Amino acid sequence: WLTAAIAIPVWLGVFARYKLYSAAAVTSLTAEVSRILHAVAAASACTGFVALVLAAPISRVWLLLTFATSFFTVVIERAIVRRVFRKARSRGQLQRRVVIIGTNAEALGVVQRRRSHPDLGYHVVGLLSCDTPNGLVTPVPVLGEWSDAVAIVRSLDATGVIIATSAIDVLVANRMARELMELGYHVELTSGLVDISADRLSARPRGRRAVMYVEPVRRVGWPRVAKRM
Repeated sequence: WLTAAIAIPVWLGVFARYKLYSAAAVTSLTAEVSRILHAVAAASACTGFVALVLAAPISRVWLLLTFATSFFTVVIERAIVRRVFRKARSRGQLQRRVVIIGTNAEALGVVQRRRSHPDLGYHVVGLLSCDTPNGLVTPVPVLGEWSDAVAIVRSLDATGVIIATSAIDVLVANRMARELMELGYHVELTSGLVDISADRLSARPRGRRAVMYVEPVRRVGWPRVAKRM
């Protein structure tokens, strides 16, 4: 009991380290299950270390049962919570008010995607123009120019910004993202990729820049095996 009680804050810290409490880090169910598996394994190992430090006579079977019980319990619990949140967002609750910077086709595609899928948890309050003629009819109002982004976001009580990277200069987008992040706003940047699973994307540092790595598709079959042979 002493080992379990002391291990509780350790488990919370490990879960936070694996970003299980960050909604932005949980991209899909498979990604969440993978994070849970690694987090529970690491937390179970830390529990064994705590028992070693306390010189507590616990069995390895207890550690294995702790790992198995915790994994399935956390997966089921988070699946239920995910379902509850999705239903609440579909009813217009728990929505994050965001402003989209850009008025080109990519920005309008982001707007339509968020409006047609309210379960994603976004409420788009408007767009900011980037001096790019679009000739398209926007389903939400154009609130002003990108140069006034901070003042507009603050006046609308928005909590986040989505930047359509194809609608704005790279240096301007970088400066704007830094300024908004410093003020505590959530910032998302579109990648321009379509129909590619987010699980295949990972950000990697390349000097002072962050690049997006796309994991290749591994196809296994007799034609591929024969070709390799």
